[in-house]
Amino acid sequence: MLSYIKFSGSGQFLSYLYYYIPWALYYMFPIALVVSVATVLVRLVRNSEMIAIQSFGQSYVQVLKPLVAICILLSLGQFVFGEFIVPQTMDIRNKIYYVDIRNKPERYSSLSKKDIWYRWKNSIFHFDKILQNQFFQNPQVYEYDDDWKLKSYIQAETAKADTEGNWIFTNGTIIQGKKEEAKGVADQFMVQGEQEDNPVQENFETLERKDLLSLQDIKLPPYSRYHSFQTLKSLGEEVRLAKVSGLDPLIAKSEWHKKLSFPFMALVLVFLILPFLNMHPRRAKIFVTLSFCIGVTFLNVILFEGGLSLARAGTLSSFVGAWAGHALMLCLMLIVFVYRKYHKKI
Repeated sequence: MLSYIKFSGSGQFLSYLYYYIPWALYYMFPIALVVSVATVLVRLVRNSEMIAIQSFGQSYVQVLKPLVAICILLSLGQFVFGEFIVPQTMDIRNKIYYVDIRNKPERYSSLSKKDIWYRWKNSIFHFDKILQNQFFQNPQVYEYDDDWKLKSYIQAETAKADTEGNWIFTNGTIIQGKKEEAKGVADQFMVQGEQEDNPVQENFETLERKDLLSLQDIKLPPYSRYHSFQTLKSLGEEVRLAKVSGLDPLIAKSEWHKKLSFPFMALVLVFLILPFLNMHPRRAKIFVTLSFCIGVTFLNVILFEGGLSLARAGTLSSFVGAWAGHALMLCLMLIVFVYRKYHKKI
């Protein structure tokens, strides 16, 4: 990245960092919330304020109710922030990075994998959506002769391509003119006043074409969830299109459940540390407490990402992979809570 600053200018680089901040805040929110809650409660315990509150007949659980309510609202706010703010700022960030800094606008245009146009030799390609970097939704291919008169037009529901330029179209139509002077698309193939130039239209279930645009020519970025930040709606649409196209929607479903479950991580972490924070004032050490919070967060992230990895590999279902880590942490919290409640430490 530093090599690009010299050529792009500090203004573009600062804009890149500015629009990158919401994404960083979104993923830093769980650790920030759990550290904040732990710091507040430890200070209450160290200053004997928790003992003073409980002396008025308030139990530890009753003291925590307003704090838990605030954490729930903040988690909902994180979900809204990730659904409406982060996707827009990440799109701007990607545009600055690929168009202004790296000067590769084709990477930015294909990054969203939606409504993409490509020109290759004497052909123009249009796709509504690209799935898994090799399947194309609603492809349209316009083939021209050397004088740029339209020779044929292919429209299909889906298509698959490889690195050699071999394409397989499914469930579509191919229209070809009888003469070179035939032009236009569909009914525009017909030359006015010359019925003999009517195009030949054929419907097909499978159509194979060679020597077309290859995946290497498209130069798509690697298929990765890190390139863009999608909304639940767009991820749901990707799942639907994958099913319609006969593809495996496993990755898209995993990302959908991840998007829904991640905002609950902060809430799960807060619930987990609360049973441990009702301690004697002499044992309330901020450094120890913060180290414990970081360790718990690290454990939850490992369980969360591990479950998602198993879900993407097909070992677990998408739902189980995204939510199993949270469930295990909540079970641990209940065990600790019941133990400390039984020994009258809460």
